[in-house]
Parts: sequence; C-alpha cells; structure tokens
Amino acid sequence: MNTLTGLSRLCGNYSSSPALFGSRTPSSLSGSALKLKQLIASSCRQKILVALAKVKKTHITNLVRMINSTYNQVNRNIEILEKEGIIKIQSCGRLRIVELQTGSPKTQALLKALNILERPIKDIQGQGHNNDTDP
Repeated sequence: MNTLTGLSRLCGNYSSSPALFGSRTPSSLSGSALKLKQLIASSCRQKILVALAKVKKTHITNLVRMINSTYNQVNRNIEILEKEGIIKIQSCGRLRIVELQTGSPKTQALLKALNILERPIKDIQGQGHNNDTDP
C-alpha cells in the first residue's frame, strides 16, 4: 500500500476498521461535535488533558514522554482534540507545539469532569452526603 492510499484510508469516512478506534468507528469520530463522554472515553486523551492542564503548552514529543505513550497514539488523539477546539496546535519548523485552550467552555467542562473522575469515590460520596438534610 502506498502512502497516499494509506492516508486517504485513515482520513476517509469509513466504518470497516474497528481495530484503529477500538469499538468506535471513524464515522462516529468524524461528526461535527463529539459528546463529552466520547472525548474522555480514551485514556490517552485523558492523560493528554491532565498533562496539558499542568503545563498549558508543550511540544508533542515531550507530551509523549509525559504520558508514557506512543507518538502515533498521541498524534491521533491531539488531532481529535484540535478538531473539537480543546487544544491548539502551532507549527514552528518541524516542531509542533500543543496548547490547551483554557478559555473554551468545552475544555473547562472536560477538565472539571476529569477532576471528578480522578477523586476517590469516598470523597464524592461524602460531598453528596453533606448536601442531604435527611437524618
């Protein structure tokens, strides 16, 4: 398979390769807007968001090291996050800089959801219990 065929196959809207996207198909990721649960469904995207929340801006190779992943996996997921307006990618020569769009309401919602998901269950239950007025 030549490179052009491989790229058109990866970028095209087809639904015959669940191996690349787990149980999701590329057509489910190609919509105009993904739901919050789809965006945080990937553990790689979760790690990317948590890492970028700490440093705000870094280059892709450093991000790969920070989350202990592969370049291809990180690259695929940052493209999804960029399409959703959660991150911004700037090219500086051969270096690509990834920046978290902290002003975006979607980014704020994702970071809030990830913060809740990372807390121990007993902390979450304790908060809900404090709001109850039942004896």
